[in-house]
Amino acid sequence: MYLSHTDSKIEIFKSIRLIMSIAFISIIDNLTFRIDYIYLHTGLGEISLTESLQLVALIITFINFIIIGKNNQHLKHATFLIAGFFTVLFIRELDFLFDYIVHGFWIYPALFVTIIACLYAYQAKKGIILEMAYLLQKPYMKLVLIGVALLLFFTRLYGMADFWSQVMTEHYLRDVKTISEEGTELLCYSLIALGAVNLKKTLK
Repeated sequence: MYLSHTDSKIEIFKSIRLIMSIAFISIIDNLTFRIDYIYLHTGLGEISLTESLQLVALIITFINFIIIGKNNQHLKHATFLIAGFFTVLFIRELDFLFDYIVHGFWIYPALFVTIIACLYAYQAKKGIILEMAYLLQKPYMKLVLIGVALLLFFTRLYGMADFWSQVMTEHYLRDVKTISEEGTELLCYSLIALGAVNLKKTLK
């Protein structure tokens, strides 16, 4: 069944806007790690513009899911659980700070957040499934999921030191591996944030 002429133009406009948003993000992300390496000479370490933007993207994602839950009470358990997941990722990105306490200490606040989020979600019992299913119907939630899948699987495998050492053999440069890994991670976090922002707009 075809859409009306007006609805068709709206859908085309939405698609163009999404493409332009992703193109803009891609350009900004590329500029970011170029600035880090060429001008700031950070080597894309823990204290770098690239890492900072990853954290900003996670904060944006967290805030938008909290707002979605606040504005849509029938989704509050699912959105709190999702926000908890991104909080854990945020804590993981700050593992170098927690290492000043004890190496690997980040796991404890991450477990605490996980338990709290799961307990809150459990209050909805079977309702959490309905809430999640409702969110998954939304196209922008699928963009969030795509970003998460790429982050957890593609970037982790792509950034493995063993792979890059085999590629570059005796010419192995850690900076090349780091730029590749952190650059793709930033893109994933940016796509997730883009999906969260647009999801909030569609659920007003």
